[in-house]
Amino acid sequence: MNKKRLLLLLPLFGFCLPATGEIYRWTDENGEVIYSDQPRQGAETVKLPGITSYRGPSTPKSSRPVTSNDKGKASYNRYKTFNIASPVNDSTIRENSGRVDVSLVLDPPMFEGDSVVYELSGQRFKVVGSSHSLSNVDRGTHTLKAHIVDSKGQQVSPVVSTTFHLKRISTLNKSKAKPKAP
Repeated sequence: MNKKRLLLLLPLFGFCLPATGEIYRWTDENGEVIYSDQPRQGAETVKLPGITSYRGPSTPKSSRPVTSNDKGKASYNRYKTFNIASPVNDSTIRENSGRVDVSLVLDPPMFEGDSVVYELSGQRFKVVGSSHSLSNVDRGTHTLKAHIVDSKGQQVSPVVSTTFHLKRISTLNKSKAKPKAP
C-alpha cells in the first residue's frame, strides 16, 4: 500500500523542483527580436543573471542589553524609536474633565515584560502599553516625561518629554457682552 502511495506522489515532487532552462534569441524576417524557450536554427543562447534575492532585517531580540558607551553613560539600544506622539509638544488641550490621552511611538513594539514609567507634576506611575489616559489633570502647563523599564525595573530607553497646556472651561469667564437689539 505504501509503494502505491509513493508512486502516486512521485510525479508531484517533480513540480517542486526549480525551473531551469535556456532562453534563446533570434531576429525574424521583419527585424523583430524574439525570445523563446524553444531552440531554433540561427538562435543564440541568452545568458541570464543569477536569481535576485533579498534578506530582510533581522528581528530584534527581546533581551538586548543596556550598554555603556566610551564616556560611561548608558546607551539604550533596545528600542530604535521611542517618542511621545500625543500630546504634541506645546499643544493646547481643551478638556473640561481634565483627561489627557497619551500615545507613544515605539519601534519595535513594546517587549513582553517592559512597561512605561510616566512622570507628571512630580507624580510617577507605571503602565503597560503604548497608550494611556491621564485623568483629572489640573488646568495649566504641564511637562510629561516617559521612559521604559524592563521587568527588573532597569531603564531600557532614554527619557522623552513633551509640554502641553490644559484649558478647562470655567463659568467664571463668561462673556458679559449683551446682544445688540435689532
